[in-house]
Amino acid sequence: YADKVIQQKSKGVGGARNDGVKLAKFELIATTDADCTLPENWLEKIKQGFENEVILVTGNMKFVGYDFYENVLSALIRSPLKIIYGSNLLMPCPGPNMAFRKKEFLKIGGFKDIPVLDDFEIYTRLRKEGKCRYNPKIVVSTSARRMKKAGIVKTHYLWATTGMRLLLGAKVKQIDYAKQDYD
Repeated sequence: YADKVIQQKSKGVGGARNDGVKLAKFELIATTDADCTLPENWLEKIKQGFENEVILVTGNMKFVGYDFYENVLSALIRSPLKIIYGSNLLMPCPGPNMAFRKKEFLKIGGFKDIPVLDDFEIYTRLRKEGKCRYNPKIVVSTSARRMKKAGIVKTHYLWATTGMRLLLGAKVKQIDYAKQDYD
């Protein structure tokens, strides 16, 4: 769907997204990653969620290429999250499967330069600006390469501790999360 490739000027993954948003011509911005596979009619499904003053729509992630994670840990990890997300206090907001209104995104200053969970962090700020909607039926497939390299437990520990830091307003540790070599 891309019609223009730009040279990144801002730092980090969030900075790349910020650069793209600044050049975007339309009100609704959808983000994904280069290693993702999008479902048929992904944009149409996301657009349908922007009714009744909704400012952010997000869906689910499916990790591919790691059968153990797919079949066992996915069910174990996501079950308690369904209870938490069902409370409407929090919801998953994966950067590779989210869309938002440009006006509210720019109002809060866009993505912050943090190494991991910048997508969750921006959700915590956007939800104060308006309605956010999670549709578990909008599923984007993505690589499990980080979990293969670091291990499932270490990866989820990083996500959990970073998420708690963000919720508590604590500083996020600077790590080299995005720039790694993979086999």
